[in-house]
Amino acid sequence: MATNTIQDFLTPEAMLTPGVAGSMTMMITNALATNFNMPRAWLGLSLSFVFGLLVLVSTKGLLLKALFYVLNSLVIFCVAVGANGLGANSPAAQGHSFLLGISPAYAQASVASSPDVEHCANISATVDAAQKAGASSGQIVDLVKPCENLSQDILKNKAGPIPAAAPNIKSGAFFSPWKF
Repeated sequence: MATNTIQDFLTPEAMLTPGVAGSMTMMITNALATNFNMPRAWLGLSLSFVFGLLVLVSTKGLLLKALFYVLNSLVIFCVAVGANGLGANSPAAQGHSFLLGISPAYAQASVASSPDVEHCANISATVDAAQKAGASSGQIVDLVKPCENLSQDILKNKAGPIPAAAPNIKSGAFFSPWKF
């Protein structure tokens, strides 16, 4: 029964085979290229055609095997390139924060010069303490007002425009673009 499962997995018509082979191609290509400075695109394409040889275990005719070999190999390559592209363009690979797409260094630099930063960084605790102490609503508004002004200044680009999310990909990174 286990042999039957493996034969089902290795059929040319099964899309799971190119998907798994594509992810294995991406992993092997990136590992070899990172450690041995090999050209990623050519290495990935070559490995795709090696994994495409899985179609030869089928009992189809020679012409059908050849057709499935080429098509499966190209599908494997496409899956590998796509998976690598997702990894290379992820916020973590680009050094950006997951929440806003703004790098932490920019967020620190844009407000570091303001005297109200420390006050506004912990405004909720300040407001809670003031409410517990019995502060009036006018006093609480006075506590929040500098933070509102700071927010408006940032929105008006007073601190400078927010930089576009540009790739910050190192050439030796595991996920790097594949180029011919």
